[in-house]
Order: sequence, then C-alpha cells, then structure tokens
Amino acid sequence: MLDSSSAVQTQVQFIQDNGQTLQQIVEQVQSTERDANKVRDFFANVETFSKDVLKSTEQIANITQETAAASPEVAASPEEQSATVTEISNSAFELAKVAETLQSDVEPITKSLL
Repeated sequence: MLDSSSAVQTQVQFIQDNGQTLQQIVEQVQSTERDANKVRDFFANVETFSKDVLKSTEQIANITQETAAASPEVAASPEEQSATVTEISNSAFELAKVAETLQSDVEPITKSLL
C-alpha cells in the first residue's frame, strides 16, 4: 500500500512539474508575441516616417525647380545661380531616391509583420 501511495505522490509531483513547465512556455510565447508586436509597430512607424520624408523631399525638389525657374530675377551671377540651384536640385533628387529606397526596403518587412 505504501508503494502505491508513493507512486501516486510521484505522479502528482510529475504532473505539477509539467504544469509549471507548460506555464513557463506559455509565458515565454506571450512575451515573444508582445515583442513581435512592438517590432511590427516600430517598422510601421519607420514606414510612415519614410513616406513623410519622401513627401518633404518632393516638396523641396519642387521648390528648387521653382527657384531655378525664377533664377534670372536673383541678383547673383547667372552662372553661380545655375550651379547652386543645380547642386540643390541634384541633392534633393538624391534624397528623394534614398527615401524611396528606404520605403521600399521597409515596406516588405512591415507587411510581413502584419
């Protein structure tokens, strides 16, 4: 009788230990899910930011083009104006390309997290 009581007690302890282990696994899975949600939210913010940068860059490019069109009205020499405006325009377009690249790089990651 004592052996069967000891065996039952051993089984009860085994079940309790397994229950605790499963609870720890559940907690780790929940923690991982929270972390994944934070990462997804981060990349969604990055995507939004990159879109805003792209819009701003396009606005800068438009302003630069308008400035280039109005350059004869500026008092500096036409050659200086042209070189400066061309440099600004090239920089703005380069920035727009970088923003587009950033957006295209972030977009698939964001979509895969959603």
